[in-house]
Amino acid sequence: MFDWLQPKDGPVFEGVREVVYAKHQPQYNPLRSVVSSDHTHSVISRWTLTPEQRKSVADGADIFLELATFGNPLTPIRMAVSDGNISRDFLRDELNIDLTPPRQQCPADKMTDAQVEAKKAEK
Repeated sequence: MFDWLQPKDGPVFEGVREVVYAKHQPQYNPLRSVVSSDHTHSVISRWTLTPEQRKSVADGADIFLELATFGNPLTPIRMAVSDGNISRDFLRDELNIDLTPPRQQCPADKMTDAQVEAKKAEK
């Protein structure tokens, strides 16, 4: 069995500003993410398992991670397990998440990835 995990259908962390990657790229699943405010700009996403996948893991199955590097060096990764009940102090102090209240909509959410990259190139 090789059954792909899916991003959680809901916020990564309640009340925290998110970015949605691949929102306008139908070849990919949109990925709700939180980006750290430190120099690493770490991206945290939340994934969920189906009941069948949870049973498989409980029965000893492993979780695999695929990263598309497009020929570039592999960036550091970490994986974690949590019920999502995370303290705001942990988000701020350990994950370096900016806890400024989220705006109604991030302007980047309306842009394709190509438009975001073009905007960065203008700077």
